[in-house]
Amino acid sequence: MRRCAIVADQQLWFRMAAARPQKTDPWKNRAVVAEDMRLQQATWRAQSLGWALLGLLLVAALLGAFSQGPLSSATAVSDGGGLAVDYERLQRSGAGDSVTIRVLALPGGEDLRIGLGRVFLKANMIESVSPPPPDTAVAADGIELVYPPPASLPAEIHLAIRPQSAGLSRGTITLNGGETARLTQFTYP
Repeated sequence: MRRCAIVADQQLWFRMAAARPQKTDPWKNRAVVAEDMRLQQATWRAQSLGWALLGLLLVAALLGAFSQGPLSSATAVSDGGGLAVDYERLQRSGAGDSVTIRVLALPGGEDLRIGLGRVFLKANMIESVSPPPPDTAVAADGIELVYPPPASLPAEIHLAIRPQSAGLSRGTITLNGGETARLTQFTYP
């Protein structure tokens, strides 16, 4: 009988000990890691700078810094104002692009002769011309597209081009050998 009382007392003591709140050390089971706040702050600054640069790159791309868009679209007008050329300043090598030539003024009765300069032709392959010229001629600095006098002005000619070489090029397009529009294009590889 005595033995049962001792076992019962031990069981009661174990239950009471388990029910008591345990005092725990919050740092006891945590790994100790050395902290370098200067390094952490430098990392945060570098990360913030990276996000800002990525955001600027995205905005530049949306505005046309790498292809078509407001930053890339340009119009070159001749000194006399009789010729205007709409083109993309920034283009990609091997990607199709377009150039629109607008003739705003033309001396009466003359054929319309659009000269494409050698530098422009070297930098860009002409894939199509709309409307197609009835005649072409070799000029001193490239080729000329020869059209009959237009019925009304402004007259438009559309060139489908494919840039061939990467880098900066400064081409010219002329009207009847006189007025010249200068095009500056950068082609990404």
